[in-house]
Amino acid sequence: MVNKNQRIILANDSAKKIELGRINNKKKKIKKKWSRKKKIVILLIIFFLSGISFFSWRVWSSLEKIFSNGLNPFTVLANLKPTALAGEGDGRTNILLLGSGDPDWPGADLTDTIMVASINTRDNSALLISIPRDFYVKINNHGWDKINSAYVYGEQYKKGDGPQTTLNAVSDILDIPIHYYAKVDFTAFKKAIDAVGGVSITPSEDLYDPHYPGGTVNFDGGKTYSMNGDTALKYARSRQTTSDFDRARRQQEVMISLKEKALSLGTLSNPKTVLDLIGIMGDHVRTNLQPNEIKRIMDISKKMDSGKINSVVIDGENTKLVTTGMIGDASCVFPVAGIGKYADIQDYVYDLLSNKKPESNYKDENASILIENGTTIAGLATTAKTNLEDEGYLDLSVGNADSQDYSKTRIIDYSGGKKSASIKNLEKYFGITAAKATGSDYDIVIIVGKDYATKN
Repeated sequence: MVNKNQRIILANDSAKKIELGRINNKKKKIKKKWSRKKKIVILLIIFFLSGISFFSWRVWSSLEKIFSNGLNPFTVLANLKPTALAGEGDGRTNILLLGSGDPDWPGADLTDTIMVASINTRDNSALLISIPRDFYVKINNHGWDKINSAYVYGEQYKKGDGPQTTLNAVSDILDIPIHYYAKVDFTAFKKAIDAVGGVSITPSEDLYDPHYPGGTVNFDGGKTYSMNGDTALKYARSRQTTSDFDRARRQQEVMISLKEKALSLGTLSNPKTVLDLIGIMGDHVRTNLQPNEIKRIMDISKKMDSGKINSVVIDGENTKLVTTGMIGDASCVFPVAGIGKYADIQDYVYDLLSNKKPESNYKDENASILIENGTTIAGLATTAKTNLEDEGYLDLSVGNADSQDYSKTRIIDYSGGKKSASIKNLEKYFGITAAKATGSDYDIVIIVGKDYATKN
């Protein structure tokens, strides 16, 4: 039997249990509520990190495609500071811009757009020089042909030699150093324009081309058009009813407009647009410019309005430097002065660049050159002599070297610096650096090694 005091104790115990139950239930609810919040926070963190990872992966994969020299993309991004460009010490950096078809396009490596962007790094101005795709030139390790095939023959000779082979051909015509190259295809051209929201172009004259693949091209001169990538490509590629020279001028117009749009504040501050542009570059652009050098070019370009960009086409209409004629069964462009005679073109370019023309070139120096065979391959020195005669060297002699086991070709400069233009051209021709010495009756001695035999 429970007495009064016991009932009071039991009642107090029950009240405590009920209160403890309420407190525990409240804690469980709080814990359950926090558990849900925790899950949401964790999901947000995962989503955020996934977004960063996706962006980083896109940037990583794109950079790996663009730069084929083993650069670590994360190192690139972490150390992206502008660096001095080649040629900047002399006040001018020259970049070869090449445009070609898409990989599945017939003749995809034919570079139908060939343009040099010469950047004055002192006053932040630029000159665009377009060279006709049908220009007839001597192509290294191939012979005379249209310049738009130089890339193809360079790649056929050795994988990866296409850019340098084209660069050498352009440098021979203009007689200026070409420091860098960038090659883009049709898709890069179209997608880059679409990524920045299109470009505005005002044609200087009417353009009507009913022969363009995929439909008629029709633009009125003096009217401003907002062009997407596909329309801009048609405008830049059409040539059936005009000329290759006119097409080059239109390509320059589109490039200048794209540069203005791409470097605008709105474009650069849009992460999606930047990501799209990086992706486009990775899939469709190849260059030997390094990321820090690209950053430097961007910094210069931001200070360069369209009024500081001049453009010219080496043509027969305005400059009157070249003409068109048949060579074999092919229509080609070549200097008015004659095939391989570029002096007038070079004078014109020097004047535009406000550069003082060199007092002499290697042909004027008439250097005496001894070519020695450093191998057991009979006639190799004579082969080199014939090839250098084609380059314009006149005072050439041949002989045998002190040894026949030279694996690499050597150039030895005995002129004491008096034949610098000849040395520079020979270094470019053989792809090596000359050594200096004294004690020879010849200005220059070339010992051809086994490496020369494999190239010839």
